[in-house]
Amino acid sequence: MFATVPVPAWPGLLHRWLQHPGTTALLWLIAGILAIWLLHTAWHTFDNPPNTPPERCRIDGNCGHTHIDFGAQWLMGRMIATGRGQHLYHRQWLWLTAQEGFSYEQEPPLIRQQVVLPVSQRYGLQPEDDVRHDAEKLMGWLMGEDAPGWGQLGGLVGAVLAPVTPAPLPLWHPPVLQAIQTMATPAWLAQLEQPAIGGPLYPPVQAVWYAPLGLLPPQRAYRLFQVLALVLVFVAAWAVSRLTGQRIPWPLAAIGLLLYPGTRAALDLAQNPTLTLTLLVLGWLAFSRGREILAGCLWGCLAFKPVWAAAFLLVPLLMGRWKFLLAMCMTGVTWIVITLPFVGLHSWWEWLEVGRLANALYCVDDNWIHLSRDLHGIPRRFLHDFSQPADHRDTLLAQALAWTLWGGVLLVTVVVYRLRVQQRRSSGIGAAFLLLGAWLCCYRFMYYDVLLTALAWAALLAEHWAWLPQRCYTLVPLDAPDRSSTTGPELIWGYLNSFPLTILALIYVIENMVMGLNLQATVAIGHAAVATTQADGSTALHSPQLSLATGIRYPWDTTLILLLWLWCGIQLLRGKEATPLSS
Repeated sequence: MFATVPVPAWPGLLHRWLQHPGTTALLWLIAGILAIWLLHTAWHTFDNPPNTPPERCRIDGNCGHTHIDFGAQWLMGRMIATGRGQHLYHRQWLWLTAQEGFSYEQEPPLIRQQVVLPVSQRYGLQPEDDVRHDAEKLMGWLMGEDAPGWGQLGGLVGAVLAPVTPAPLPLWHPPVLQAIQTMATPAWLAQLEQPAIGGPLYPPVQAVWYAPLGLLPPQRAYRLFQVLALVLVFVAAWAVSRLTGQRIPWPLAAIGLLLYPGTRAALDLAQNPTLTLTLLVLGWLAFSRGREILAGCLWGCLAFKPVWAAAFLLVPLLMGRWKFLLAMCMTGVTWIVITLPFVGLHSWWEWLEVGRLANALYCVDDNWIHLSRDLHGIPRRFLHDFSQPADHRDTLLAQALAWTLWGGVLLVTVVVYRLRVQQRRSSGIGAAFLLLGAWLCCYRFMYYDVLLTALAWAALLAEHWAWLPQRCYTLVPLDAPDRSSTTGPELIWGYLNSFPLTILALIYVIENMVMGLNLQATVAIGHAAVATTQADGSTALHSPQLSLATGIRYPWDTTLILLLWLWCGIQLLRGKEATPLSS
């Protein structure tokens, strides 16, 4: 039979063990080895595959800097660094900057040879080969379209001068200038000079921030930011340790963040979630120490990614921390003002147009929907027929479910926090519930942004005594005279794990083990089978199928975070923080 006994003071024992100098040294050793391994892996993730024929190998050996994840960020910084900020979202100038930065000489020889040939004359290619220059690939990923006259002009240039890239060429390239002087009419020239609005989704603040990286060639900037992203993990870990009252030592926090979802992708792609997390945790640490203005200034720097600034604006608003809120808003406005001499006010309006284009694409694009982790994308995963043209995919049902899910989380977060959390503190279940709700209410974000939920875990772990198991369950014989003191081999005992720790364990298991295996399963619903007629006239039963996998295209991390948010909300409704907590 089962019996329960009080839990020994094992958290205190564990804390003392973690603070032992020998344990600290061991944890730092593990953190250092793990960091070196992750950086080495990120450094070589996009290397030329082994056994690749020389004509298919890049001369620079790695293509990570050419992907949109870093390439678009570098391109924005490069526009500022070259004094072209007034044309930040003009595709003509983006073309020029991209072609100047991404040298053709670094591309695989086969691509350089074939890209100048008509499609009918190309040879030695595989079906998966992308026969485009790096700059052309990058521009193809950006928002907006070039003026129709560019394609016509490219054909004219190709007829006059050879070889020439089949990509739309910037107006200021010498071959284009010569063609314009001899063939372009005034009306055509006016069309070409009309700004074609488009580009990356990043706002002008991000462009100004990345201007120092724009002074470097793209591959060197890519390597530098990979190292910087790793350093920021340790900075964020230091803040997490302080948020928990050093119950989680700095090296243990670093290990936790290095293995947390989003970190590896941030290092591989040289993306910026580690920067976003560092701003969040440093700001929250300042807030926890009563420095609300400093906290607001740090969070106001999220203006470089406005979707996160808008989402986490909810936190000081619901907490009623008006100094925090005002400092956050004023810092964001200050950063906008700082950009104006570089980009002008018109660039901000053009950025809004780029955002509108991106939002329309996001609602229907297969890749974006499946790599996203926001609530809006979840219904669209199951309701869209991606075999249909993009214009026919989004439906009223998908839109209604997406907004209902998002609005439901926002409404529950607001109501439960305002009504059931009396102590507006920086740690505990209430703080974690609010931070998770803000994260879930972000309008659009990708899989590597799951890293930002580490702040909520820090707030939750800072008051672990409020939710860790309080009883020890033992299995003892029925005839035991004193079950509470039974000892010996007949005793089987242990703790029932808490729900948050179970969620945390699953997050780490999925990220570091199961996702790499990409386990797949398909379930057929035989009860809903329907008769279908084959091409040869025969009939067969077709059962609807549900396919699942553990790869990167499935939002298991968002599902687990949503479950943790629900658990926090239920605990608050049960009055968990109706009175001040004490350790």
